Parts: sequence; structure tokens; C-alpha cells
Amino acid sequence: MMRIDKKLLFMFAILVGVPLVLHFWISRKDKYYDDLLQRYECEPGVCEADFNRDGRLERLERVKRSSTSHSESLVLTDGKHELLNVPYEYIDGSLRTHVAIRTESGDATLIVFDGTRGGKPDHAVFRWNGTKMAEVAPSTEDVKVLTAMAARDDAGTWTNWGLYRAFSVPLLIGYYSLLALIVAALAVSRWLSAGRSKNQALR
Repeated sequence: MMRIDKKLLFMFAILVGVPLVLHFWISRKDKYYDDLLQRYECEPGVCEADFNRDGRLERLERVKRSSTSHSESLVLTDGKHELLNVPYEYIDGSLRTHVAIRTESGDATLIVFDGTRGGKPDHAVFRWNGTKMAEVAPSTEDVKVLTAMAARDDAGTWTNWGLYRAFSVPLLIGYYSLLALIVAALAVSRWLSAGRSKNQALR
């Protein structure tokens, strides 16, 4: 009966376990970003919240900057007055201005992520300060939403996540297939070596 080397067994456990743990952890993070955006992200024209605490919902709309311009803005109004106006761009589904609303704190918070202008993506968080929608420092929860937005935008980390989604499972299958072949080859080699040693001992 062949003795199993404890060090080899420990290395084998690491080779088998670590990739699975990493895959599980990254997959959970990927799903977490999807869940965050499903909960908070909204499309202009549908985004509504009581930003100015008047008991009525204000809506965020896409508006052309002028009748001769193709450029658009995100405009927040209370039906009479403009509360906020920020640039809006839509190139495709993964390169556009992203908008989200959080209301857990009791005050509606507007979160904007935009990587369409090249360079480092712009992001901003707006909240009612009593007289107007003012830009504020993002909270920890706001940063999580901004990170999720970046993970689904070409100007952020979407390319990395897209590659992970496309190749992680095939790479894992290839890795474990190769590992199985190596283990099988080592087992056969040790079995043959043990057989030769036994035959020599009987001579």
C-alpha cells in the first residue's frame, strides 16, 4: 500500500481549493454589484423621489440643451422650478451616464457616474441642503453604488468583469482537467515504480 505524503496532500488541497474559493468570492462580488444596481439605478424619466422634502415626488428627465443641439442634460424639477441640471450622455448600454437614487437615510440622494468624456470617470453625489440640490461627499454606501456603476461601464472596470464572465468557467474546467491529468500521471508513475521495486525485492 502506497503511503500518502502529507505535504503533497496539502499542496493538492491548495491547488484544488484556492481557485474555487477565488471563483466563488469574485462571483459573489459580481452578483453583489448587479443587486446594487437593480435596487438603486434608474433610467431618466423614471427616476423619482422627494428630494426637496415637500411631500411630492420630483422626476429626473432627459432634456435637450437646445433645439439645435443633440446634447442632453439631466434635469430635476419640482414641476415649477429646476432643482438640478447636469450633462447626460448615452453612447451605448455600457458607456453612458448612470444615475441612481438612495433614500435609506430619509433624504433622497442622487448619485451620478459618467465616463463618457474620456479620462478618469466623473462622479458626483447630490442632496437637498434646505435651499438647493448641493454636491456632497459620498457616503460609504454611495461609494458602493458608484463602484457598482463603474463595474458596468466601459470607462470603469466592465472590461475586466466581461472577461471574467466569459472565460472564468472555461479556464476553471481547463485547469481542473489538467490537474486531474497530472495527478493521474503521478499516480500511475508511483504505482509502476512501486511495482518495479516489489519485483526487484522478490528476485
